[in-house]
Amino acid sequence: MEKLSEDGRGVYELLRADLAVDLDKRFRDQGADLLKAMEKLISTNTSTLDGLLSSRVDGVRDELLMEIEQIRGEPLKGSTPPQEDPSPSRVAGNGRGGGPTDSLSFDNDYRGKAHNTYVPPPVRGARESNFSFRPSLGRESSSYDAADSFAFGARLELPRFDGANPRLWQTRCEDQFKLWCTPAHRWISLATAQFEGAAACWLESMQRRQPQAEKELSHDWTLMRSGNHGVPTTIEWLNDVLPSGSRVGIDPFLFSSDAAEELKTAISDKNHELILIRDFNLVDEIWGESRPAPPKEPTRVHAIKYAGVDVASKLSFVRSQLDENGCDTVVISMLDEVAWLLNMRGSDVPHSPVFYSYLTVEMSTATLFVDSNKVSEEVLEHLKKAGVKLKSYEAILSDVERLAEKGAKLWLDSSSVNAAIVSVFRSGCDRYMGKRGKTGRQIGKEASSDDPTTKKHGVQNMELNGLYKASPVTLAKSVKNEAEIRGMKNSHLRDAAALAEFWCWIEEEVRNNVALTEVQVAENLLEFRRKQDGFIETSFDTISGYGANGAIIHYRPTPDSCSSVGSDNLFLLDSGAQYVDGTTDITRTVHFGEPSPRQKECFTRVLQGHIALDQAVFPERTPGFVLDVLARSSLWKIGLDYRHGTGHGVGAALNVHEGPQSISYRYGNLTALQKGMIVSNEPGYYEDNSFGIRIENLLLVKEVNLANSFGGISYLGFEKLTFVPIQRKLIDLPLLSPSEINWVNEYHEQVWEKVSPFLSGNPLNWLLVNTRPL
Repeated sequence: MEKLSEDGRGVYELLRADLAVDLDKRFRDQGADLLKAMEKLISTNTSTLDGLLSSRVDGVRDELLMEIEQIRGEPLKGSTPPQEDPSPSRVAGNGRGGGPTDSLSFDNDYRGKAHNTYVPPPVRGARESNFSFRPSLGRESSSYDAADSFAFGARLELPRFDGANPRLWQTRCEDQFKLWCTPAHRWISLATAQFEGAAACWLESMQRRQPQAEKELSHDWTLMRSGNHGVPTTIEWLNDVLPSGSRVGIDPFLFSSDAAEELKTAISDKNHELILIRDFNLVDEIWGESRPAPPKEPTRVHAIKYAGVDVASKLSFVRSQLDENGCDTVVISMLDEVAWLLNMRGSDVPHSPVFYSYLTVEMSTATLFVDSNKVSEEVLEHLKKAGVKLKSYEAILSDVERLAEKGAKLWLDSSSVNAAIVSVFRSGCDRYMGKRGKTGRQIGKEASSDDPTTKKHGVQNMELNGLYKASPVTLAKSVKNEAEIRGMKNSHLRDAAALAEFWCWIEEEVRNNVALTEVQVAENLLEFRRKQDGFIETSFDTISGYGANGAIIHYRPTPDSCSSVGSDNLFLLDSGAQYVDGTTDITRTVHFGEPSPRQKECFTRVLQGHIALDQAVFPERTPGFVLDVLARSSLWKIGLDYRHGTGHGVGAALNVHEGPQSISYRYGNLTALQKGMIVSNEPGYYEDNSFGIRIENLLLVKEVNLANSFGGISYLGFEKLTFVPIQRKLIDLPLLSPSEINWVNEYHEQVWEKVSPFLSGNPLNWLLVNTRPL
């Protein structure tokens, strides 16, 4: 034992304690050979080591003896080579060992951008509490429709498991549960303890993630192409592979309350039990010291000239909502809602100016749960002025529990608040009711209308002391005030100037046959944006797709796999920026050579859909899905379409995707578009293995003055925020109506008037040429 390194001693103790292996005797019998074998396993073969930690005693012996054979260069008597499956990870839904291949169903917000909720790097003791995940149950489960299929997209890379054997997980937790589910970055990993070799991983962004997953997952895993025909949902898979009466474990910090309840209900059909595992996360255990450190960047005050409304006024609005709904406290867990409500910004999440935190607002006080190291004196004074106290990030559970135990009625948005918070809240309510002589939270027929507890706290969804309802901040944040609108307009003009300089530059580079990769194009665009006043960072990873790569809606180029940009095909560029006063998101599709008639027709029909939506006039209280057909109609006329939503909400100097509004073919989102909301207008068309087209502007919902007002209601329309030329040579002019031609000419006239003052030299000349009338 004394010869072993520190790591070796740790493995030695694990093997001896977990598997009752008599290693002391083996050391006496085999000495240095066993020592070398163990140290080799530790240093060079993690996957084999994982197998050792989870195999039976015979397996440990066989693995060690095989390693000794390699060291000695000769077989040892009694050694048995382990049987390996030579195949890579099994893949379902791609024509190789799974269901039949089919096209994925995408939504526009699933394009590699940072969204409303996040998965921070796991931090023990400070869980990923702001990630709101819904397993795929065979239907739309996102709370924000045009944030659409993803609403809870995460921005971290697929974790590297280096071939980790899922059996390692069972060794750690077989006494507690049979399956572990973790929604890591829109995929679920499952491992079993009582039956052989069942582990599966679901990916919804397969076109970008699949090659990485196939490369990094061992043959122990089945890779599921979520959404494809013949591929089971996570629930279907669980109910199929688990014997009746199994226990399914989840990390409640990674599941919203709604998602956990949905999972619990779905698996109960097979008599399975859902177990909330609060004390540890199995991915954390495997990740170990390789886990990224939690972000430590400071927060900052979002100046009132950009915010428009002070914190005290915003808190006063929330308290009026609490009073209206008979609540004492609201728990805010959406990061952008916390940032908006407190007029603060951060940089904990790439591309989004938010910071990991929770906020509780009571009738007389408010508490921000955050790492105090991120709070400067300026921010502290800002919070103190608004009557906001600070507590540690980890204190949220104990505070919620305390409030529940004293009988406070909490407002919880169960679509975003994690299951851990709701669990401790309900436990606290049980204790409170116990003190009052009740036996539980549920109020049945015996509850009298004269019961003082019922009168004071009310009942929502038959549950005492808890109001489960959308956060009061969500809608308020989506309706921009005058200062926020002004900031969005100003930031879009500076962004347009940067893009004009960029397009002028890249056209010259391609004309001169300068070799440029998709990654280099994105990097150069970033440099042009950096020159603009108030630039902070990009608002999502730039989608720079040439030719066939442009047809991959979620595409993001990497240096080792990207294409060069040339003049023989279409080039799609979807990009955006975070400025101190606003957030931008724009897509343009161009051709640096001569487009084909097919490309021109498809582009023109996408443009017609873009124009139709831009010109829409509609009565107030109209939900966004009603308008989606306008963007698709021209494509439908020739049998074409696109598999993503048409528009998503955008934050003001906040997340590039926000809810609750959207414009999408998914009719589950009934949120009405309101004056002051901002949405994207981004129809597209994608021809597999050939090219992609998308045209995207941001629009401000405004009230329009009409000659009539049927029913005495107001009518709404859109005002453009984005001012960058649309490439004229891609337009098939005969397809456009006179009014559509006028729209293009008027738009380009606006682009020239608004953006030319920011330019000079070649970029100014470029803008002049590209805004001439058709």
